[in-house]
Amino acid sequence: MSAKKLALLMILVVFVVALYSYNTSKEPSPKNITTNVYLYSSALDTDKDGNIMCSANGLVSATRTIPLTSTPLTDTLMLFIQGAITNEEKTRGLTTEYPLNGLSFKTISLADNGVLTLTLEDPYNKSSGGACRSSILRAQLEATAKQFKEVTSVVIKPDTLFQP
Repeated sequence: MSAKKLALLMILVVFVVALYSYNTSKEPSPKNITTNVYLYSSALDTDKDGNIMCSANGLVSATRTIPLTSTPLTDTLMLFIQGAITNEEKTRGLTTEYPLNGLSFKTISLADNGVLTLTLEDPYNKSSGGACRSSILRAQLEATAKQFKEVTSVVIKPDTLFQP
C-alpha cells in the first residue's frame, strides 16, 4: 500500500472515530411524559330520565404522550386545542368539538398562587353556540389544565368566551 493511500486511510479512520465520538457524546433525545386531555361522553352525563345535563360529569380523561420539556402545562394545552381523538376513543363514544376554527392562545400565565390565566383569541366566535355546548367546551379546557397540581383555578379571558 502506498504512503498516500495509507495516509488517506488514516485520515478516514480518524474522521470515523471523531464522528462516532461526537454522536455518542450528545445528550440522549428527550424522554416523553404522559399527560391527559379531557374528552366528553354524553352517555356519562345524563340525569335519571336520560336527559343530557351538559356538565363536567361527562368528562373523560384520555392519555396522551408528549415530549418532556420545561413547559408541560403549555404543551398539554396546545395539544388539547388541536382536538386529536383516536378511533378507539370515538368507538367508546367520546367526542370533542376541538379544534375550534381560529381559536388560539395569546398567553398562558400561571401565577404563584396557582391561578392559571388563559387569554385566547376566538376571531370566529367558535367558543359560543348555546349554553350546553359552551359549558362543555369550557369544562374540557379547565379539566385539562387542572390536572396539573400547581393549577388551583383557571381564569379565561376575555370573559366573553365560552358564553351561550
